[in-house]
Amino acid sequence: MASKRYAKQLIVSHLLSIAEFCETAKLGLPVLYHLAMRQFFTTRVMESGVDVPTVSRWLGHKDGGQLAMKVYFHLRPTHSDAMIARVSFEQAPAVVPMQAA
Repeated sequence: MASKRYAKQLIVSHLLSIAEFCETAKLGLPVLYHLAMRQFFTTRVMESGVDVPTVSRWLGHKDGGQLAMKVYFHLRPTHSDAMIARVSFEQAPAVVPMQAA
């Protein structure tokens, strides 16, 4: 129990250090917190084509991707536009038959 408390204190300490650095360095950067970085990472890897169950396992979820789809997957308009541009009704896609087990 004490080790978990120490780990949380260490994380908070690091986050405060990052926030303080951004503020004192006058970089003009927004302060990014763990959740914001986690959501950014998750969105980017999903937009890059990594399947949801894999991303879900990377995040430590045990539900096969349900939570990741509900919470983290916020499509950006540019990604959504690129995906709709890939849709074609001109020719049916090649279907590979599944082999019987």
